[in-house]
Parts: sequence; C-alpha cells; structure tokens
Amino acid sequence: MNFKAAIVLASIFFTPVLNSYADLTMENFSKLKKGSKVDKHSLEMYIGGVGKGYLWANSNLSMHNQQRLFCFDGDFTTQEFLKIASDEVRYVYSINPNEKETPIELILLIKLQKMYPCKKQ
Repeated sequence: MNFKAAIVLASIFFTPVLNSYADLTMENFSKLKKGSKVDKHSLEMYIGGVGKGYLWANSNLSMHNQQRLFCFDGDFTTQEFLKIASDEVRYVYSINPNEKETPIELILLIKLQKMYPCKKQ
C-alpha cells in the first residue's frame, strides 16, 4: 500500500473517532440529561471524568508550585460535578436563552473558579 492510500484509509477510519471527541455543548448537555438511561449514564461518566481531570490538574499544579485552576482541597463525586454543571447551564440559559454552543467543560471550570477562587499570588 502506498503512502497516499494509507493516509486516505486512516482518515476514513479515524474521522468518526475524532468527531466523537468534540466539546460537549450546552445544548447537547441538556439533550443528554433528558435522554435515555444510557445517555444519562454517559453524561455522568463524562462530566465526572472532566471534573476529576480538573482535580488532577490542580494536584499537578500544586506539586509544581503553580497557580491552581480553583482552590478546593477536597474531592467531588460525579453527582456533585453534574449538579454544578447543571445549575450553571440553567443560570446561563436564564441570562441568554439562545446560548447553545458554549462547551460544558468551560462552563464547569468557570463555575468551579467562581465557587472556589484562589487568592492572588
């Protein structure tokens, strides 16, 4: 197989995988919350993973004496992350009902930063 054929084949094979890693918009977050049991479980797992990723990032930043993303020294459950994200989505929609494209990952991070601000260094 030549190089061009391999690239074309790889792009066809990996395109659906790459598309599945796009940001989760507020609109899609809301749809999944109202969706099937599988949709809701997938959403919980995803939001829990994003939240845990922020906690791991905070740990790593602390170990390197760098400013953390937000200043909370405990842990959250998946349900707590989901509630924080859900509450913030409701708030954003109350201000701007047409907002749909903001990534939920950003919404969650900004809300955690508001809830647990760090002192200025």
